[in-house]
Amino acid sequence: AAVGFLPNLIVMAAIARIARFVTHVVTLLSQAIEEHRVELPWLPADLAVPTRRIVNILVWLVALVVGMPYLPGSDSRAFQGVSIMVGVLISLGSTSATANLLSGLMITYARAYRVGDRVKIGDALGEVTALGAFVTHIRTTKDEDVVIPNAIVQSAALVNYSRYAGETGVQVHTQVTIGYDTPWRTVHRLLVAAAGMVDGIQLHPEPYVLQKALDDFYVCYELCAFSDRPTELHLVESRLNQAVQDTFFREGVEICS
Repeated sequence: AAVGFLPNLIVMAAIARIARFVTHVVTLLSQAIEEHRVELPWLPADLAVPTRRIVNILVWLVALVVGMPYLPGSDSRAFQGVSIMVGVLISLGSTSATANLLSGLMITYARAYRVGDRVKIGDALGEVTALGAFVTHIRTTKDEDVVIPNAIVQSAALVNYSRYAGETGVQVHTQVTIGYDTPWRTVHRLLVAAAGMVDGIQLHPEPYVLQKALDDFYVCYELCAFSDRPTELHLVESRLNQAVQDTFFREGVEICS
């Protein structure tokens, strides 16, 4: 029986050898793309690693399917019955896992966010520390690790603060209400001056002011400025509020609320 199984064993070894060779070639190619030594127009460098993982998994799955008939006892009814039972159990128990896996693939190739981006997913605001096949890890501003299933990420509203931070910058803003006795031009000048004093605020594009509402006793002003530090937005906004307080106090202008 052992001698008769030798041809099947040789075929299985050849299948494993071919699969290992293909995965090795894919790994070398993905490393070259990641290091910008090879450029493919349809595959950006940041997608080289997840694509390599997917291709390697598919290669080994194909190798497993091709090698199954060469396993000892593969043509027996017991082996076939066990295979069917295992397939049914996997199908029934992997519904959520499959949904998270497919959502992770869609998020990765849609390039909605990358590791290091500052994002807001639902109520979670923080920096993406890991984008896995099934879950996404977010580190909040209070150093909390929030784990979100990818299926929830796909269905939730997503805000990416880092997408345009390297170009024009991401906006930070604050609102104040000032009485009608202070001219609006004075308020605009003080708000813009306060923004220019803040570390982390860009002077180009220039900060600007919006008059949001004309209420009964005061005017609502919104100061908008640009920052190239998306991972420090909470600190930049805090310093911006401090600068506004200092500037208005120095000029003797009362902030209503």
